[in-house]
Amino acid sequence: MILTIGQTAKAVGLSKTSICKHIENGKLSASWNHTTNPPQREIDASEIMRVYGVDVTLPPSRRPTGDGKKQSADTPLEMVVKAKDETIAALKAENERLVGQIEAKDEQIAAANRLLAAPKADSYAVVLERLQKMEREFASQEPAATPVETPPAKTSVEPEPAAQEITPAPAPNRSSILERFFRKRA
Repeated sequence: MILTIGQTAKAVGLSKTSICKHIENGKLSASWNHTTNPPQREIDASEIMRVYGVDVTLPPSRRPTGDGKKQSADTPLEMVVKAKDETIAALKAENERLVGQIEAKDEQIAAANRLLAAPKADSYAVVLERLQKMEREFASQEPAATPVETPPAKTSVEPEPAAQEITPAPAPNRSSILERFFRKRA
């Protein structure tokens, strides 16, 4: 069966310009028919089957769709529908990911709210009692003695000076720890 460029374009769902480009590029073989006026290019059905995977010997209603290795090119409408479907699928996946993140954040917020609502382990009175206890312990301790540095030993034969006494460190400031604590808070 022999088809013209127009018949081939209609059978495979491409434009006549695309079919001509395929012939010029060598993708599709065609021959000239000089018996027609004007001469036309003709394409054999087996060549259409080889390049586009469409059996033009069958009527269009009986041609298989989607089974052949080579498919006819998508029409612009089919390409738009495919792009729309891909976009929808990508948006659904993104939506599911975002919903998961929102649920995780909601769980974190609920956990934080539970911690904030929980009764406090240390009330003001307990902290005050601990500070007073620390102050009593601090007051009962003796101040630590700080050693005074001795000069390096001399190599001469002079008699050694008497050992220097260790002087105690100055007493801590008598303002209570408690008073300092509450001044910082104010």
